[in-house]
Amino acid sequence: MEIPLTERVMNALVVQLIKSGVIDPDDVIEAADGLDEGGDTDAGHALRCLLLYASAAADDQSPADRARARFQTIEGGKSEG
Repeated sequence: MEIPLTERVMNALVVQLIKSGVIDPDDVIEAADGLDEGGDTDAGHALRCLLLYASAAADDQSPADRARARFQTIEGGKSEG
């Protein structure tokens, strides 16, 4: 099942606005709570999921790159084999 174009655009826009700090995550949670109270729990859940997408690492950073970033080099170590 393909997600409609308008939904894909809105999801991408909301994620980017959260990442850039234009939308506060607390406001997203409040809006999701409002959807839940109005009976649209699916929309509330989807909105909360966007917070997870926004906090996830960028797609251009592979798991190997993230692992390499955690390593620290030791000065004066030998690299000969």
